[in-house]
Amino acid sequence: MTKKAHSQSPSKATSSKASAASKAPVRKAIPKATKAKTHGTAEPQGPADKATTATTAIAVASSAKPKPAATAKPKRTSKSKSAIPQRVAPPLPLGPNITGITVGITVGIDLGDKKHAICALDPNGEILDQRKITNHKESLRRLSQKYPTARMVMEVGSHSPWISRLLKDLGHDVLVANPRKLHAIYKNDRKSDECDAEMLARLGRVDPKLLHPIAHQGEQAQIDLLQIKLRDNLVRQRVHIISSVRFSLKSLGHPLTSPNTHCFAKQARENLTAEETARPDLLAMIGPSLLVIDTMTAQIKVLDRAIAELGKVHYPTTQLLQQITGVGPITSLAFVLTIGDPDRSASSRDIGPYLGLVPKRDQSGDIDKQLPISKAGNAHLRKLLVSAAQYILGPFGPDTDLRRSGLKLAERGGRGAKKKAVIATARKLGVLLHTLWVRQSDYIPLRPVNIKETGATDKATKGIAA
Repeated sequence: MTKKAHSQSPSKATSSKASAASKAPVRKAIPKATKAKTHGTAEPQGPADKATTATTAIAVASSAKPKPAATAKPKRTSKSKSAIPQRVAPPLPLGPNITGITVGITVGIDLGDKKHAICALDPNGEILDQRKITNHKESLRRLSQKYPTARMVMEVGSHSPWISRLLKDLGHDVLVANPRKLHAIYKNDRKSDECDAEMLARLGRVDPKLLHPIAHQGEQAQIDLLQIKLRDNLVRQRVHIISSVRFSLKSLGHPLTSPNTHCFAKQARENLTAEETARPDLLAMIGPSLLVIDTMTAQIKVLDRAIAELGKVHYPTTQLLQQITGVGPITSLAFVLTIGDPDRSASSRDIGPYLGLVPKRDQSGDIDKQLPISKAGNAHLRKLLVSAAQYILGPFGPDTDLRRSGLKLAERGGRGAKKKAVIATARKLGVLLHTLWVRQSDYIPLRPVNIKETGATDKATKGIAA
């Protein structure tokens, strides 16, 4: 005891002892009650202890009511942990024509002229096979037999049409990727055939939409479209030869006029055999080129007749599209063969972006740049539509809704206003052709002004009969 405690009065010391004695049993009552609850053998020391202990035991007993058995949580054992179901990623859908045991295998094929690099992935993304095969049908059949239900992924190329058709006939789900969208491949710093095949397989395994897949035409449609492309090739070669002859004679002091290509050879011979400008030596020099021009012109006429007959007999829809002035057998047949199925797009307005006749966009925040057209899709069909639009807006074009809208855009002025008007008219022409095809309607070049346009009418489809 300290000196301070000795200096206190007897009454204060007695009261402090009594308060300490009354508090001491309270501190010991809770553990004793708990012990009595668990073991049932706890006796208090005195009267105060008995009263306090009894009160605390009643309070503890009332608060510690037995809980329902359903709320009791049993201890987890190793057996209960293993029984917890684990989430497993569902297998990737492989298309309606895929059945078999090896579901989930994806094969990326990097096509080449002599050999193809392949990379096969299992459903977990692990490499099963990575090698090269020869560019033969038997090699592709053996690959199909090894992975009979695998998803095949490849890029667009010169061999992709027939290889994709072959693999589809063998029962595979085939994805043909758009190379313009695969920045992860052609911007790779470590680009190789093996890496390209692996990247194609991984993109096709995770999400096929990342490949922006395209659909090739059938074999017969490809053959028919080839006639139009070969004719275009002959026309371009004839233009090159005519330009070479004209520039050669011009450098020698004998300039020739620029007549129609069909009669260029005839006028060149007449110019070099006339009395005033007779040059038999020059005629002998350019004679072989003039013979080639005559032969090409004759063959181009043969192809023109064959293309017109092909569209009339096998593709009657082309006759419906030729109602528009400026759209002939070549443009209409190329449009039908390139689009293939008119129901592929939900709206006719999708034809513009599909053929690259809409501007690109680079927007971020408050910056929205004005960019040229994307030039995506079929370049040959886009060129044919632009040529038809130039004729519609030219001096010989008839008065139509398309011509009026194009001239109105050209009158705005500004940088490249005429070019923009031609591109806009070509886009509207493509939308109009697709709408005529879908609706099988007659074309009205110039609609009456009193026809009230409804909200469902597309502005680009003006001139379609109801």
